[in-house]
Formats: sequence, C-alpha cells, structure tokens
Amino acid sequence: MNKLLYNKKTKRFVVWCHWEASNYGASEAACFSADKIDGTYVYQGPVVYTGFKTGGDARISWKKTDLELVLGEQNTLPSRYEHPKDWGDYWANGIDPCVFYDEEGHLWMTYGSWSGGIWMLELDENTGLRDYNVTYGTDYASKQKGVTKDPYFGKKIAGGYYVSGEASYIEYIGGYYYLFMSYGYLDSVGGYQMRVFRSEQPDGPYVDGMGRSAIFDRYVMNYGPGADTRGQLIMGAYAGWGDMKQGELAQGHNSVIAAPDGRTYLVYHTRFD
Repeated sequence: MNKLLYNKKTKRFVVWCHWEASNYGASEAACFSADKIDGTYVYQGPVVYTGFKTGGDARISWKKTDLELVLGEQNTLPSRYEHPKDWGDYWANGIDPCVFYDEEGHLWMTYGSWSGGIWMLELDENTGLRDYNVTYGTDYASKQKGVTKDPYFGKKIAGGYYVSGEASYIEYIGGYYYLFMSYGYLDSVGGYQMRVFRSEQPDGPYVDGMGRSAIFDRYVMNYGPGADTRGQLIMGAYAGWGDMKQGELAQGHNSVIAAPDGRTYLVYHTRFD
C-alpha cells in the first residue's frame, strides 16, 4: 500500500511507500515528494525501519537506520530489539503506510502488518518525515509481547501477538476517526475481509461497536469459521446472481474517501470465487 497526499505547507505532492529487505520483519516506510502529481518523485528520507537484527545481514545494520536520531547514540542495539527470530511477537512490520491529516491539521502515519500489530507515528508537517520532537515512552519492561508504546516505533493502535491484520486506513467521518483493517489471507480460501473500529482521537483508543479494543492481548484466530468477532465486518463473500456467473470474495486492502457531497466511499479490491 502507498499513500499520496498534497502537503499543505510545502505545497508538494508526497507519497509514502514501503519495501521489505529480508526476513524477520526487516522493512522500511519512506517518503518521496514531487512538485507535480505525476512526478518526478524524489526520495526525502526514512520514516521508520523495522527488523533491526536479521541474522547478521550487515546491509541492514541498525547503525544505518535513524534509530540513534531518536534514541541518541547507542553502544549496542537496545536489548528490547534483540528478537531476530520472533521479531513479530513484539514489534511491527514496517509496511502498508497510511498517512492522514487530523482535524487539527497534524499529520500522522499508521503502519504494520500482522506480527506486532498496527503502530502509529506523528509526522512533521513541514517535511512528511517523522517528527523527532514527539516522544512516546515505553511499557516494554512491564508488558513484553503486549508492548503498546516505544520511543522508536511509536504507539500501537491495533493487533499484536501475530493476530491477522494489515492495510490500516484511517478517515475522519462524522465526528470520529475510523480505522479500517483487512483480516485473513488474500486467497480464495483465506477468509480475507474488512473490519472497522473508531475513536474520538486520531491516535486512539480504537474500539468496535461493542466497545472492544482493536488491540489484542493474546493470540486468537480472528477470521474464518468460529473466529473472534471484534471489529465491525463491512461486507462478506457472496455468490453470483442474475447474469453474474461468479461470486466475489476476499474484499479488502481498502481506501476510504469522505467526499464533499456528504457521502463516504469505500475503494477496495476483490477476487472471484
């Protein structure tokens, strides 16, 4: 997933995208900008790296990231990031960035996929990069795999414990910030589906219609028969009717537009059955 916005302060078009370097969650969400919407887009810098220790791969050493810009100079990698094989039990995968302005004009980015959940950082409206003046604290020592805030990764708003969930998208609609996510696997038997939570604040807490948190405190199956039902299900698979020869399923990885006409539009992909 990529996200394109017009930066109101720099008066440039900015796109945030990601790539994955190797196994164990080694990824980067980064920022590019251009004077025109059709480019050329120029690399501005990283927003967040994940997977600092990946089996000794020197190409993606944590020393080559912006970790020390946030934490200050470090002699060694902080012990809380020493999880090369089970990184995702604790921390996010730095993919699927979604960037949005809140109602006060502040810029935010959500990111993450399965593994350690969906996380959020506040961005600098002047650059589109992370705001290095914003601090988040940490609860790692007390919560371990249930960690919900970290000085580098920001604030967790959903998921965790390898519970499925990806493609976060936030849109302000009628007084609430709505968090859309996709659960399950993207194939014909993977149970892929869209769920939604909402919050009065851009950084949460996000809950569903029953008041259940978007953050999980243990692993559960949250798609398919007999699954955990938290999150409002937007739509489901359906068989063909009339002249339609095939049904459709695996709706997900959506975007949302709260349009000037007062209506809200959902854009998503789907597959035939």
